Amino acid sequence: MKIAAVSWKKNELNGVDIQEETRKHALVCLNKSLELYLNLNYLNESKNIYYLQARLYDEMGIIAHRESAAFYFITAEEAGTLNSVNSLIASYHINDLSLYKIQLALSANFKKTFKIVLLPPSPKTL
Repeated sequence: MKIAAVSWKKNELNGVDIQEETRKHALVCLNKSLELYLNLNYLNESKNIYYLQARLYDEMGIIAHRESAAFYFITAEEAGTLNSVNSLIASYHINDLSLYKIQLALSANFKKTFKIVLLPPSPKTL
């Protein structure tokens, strides 16, 4: 009985892990996009970015950042549900403005509620 031995090599170029660098670059791009979306109060797009960030941080093994991004994703998801309800109220011309006041309060605190989860500095830059 013969056993085949397989050696798995990282995708490296000049000693740099290409996949890891690609993930870091993706996080930088996502953070730039997130900053723009937060300034524009685009909740759904921000939610999607938090989801992607959480996935990337999970793949990189940075658990604290994964948890932060996941928390903001869930918060944005819940806020999106509230916005959907408010859209229905507006479309049916319901006069109860209590939910509208909640939406205005959420909009005013949008930038305070959602934050950009930054990539920790690499050991080379310390």
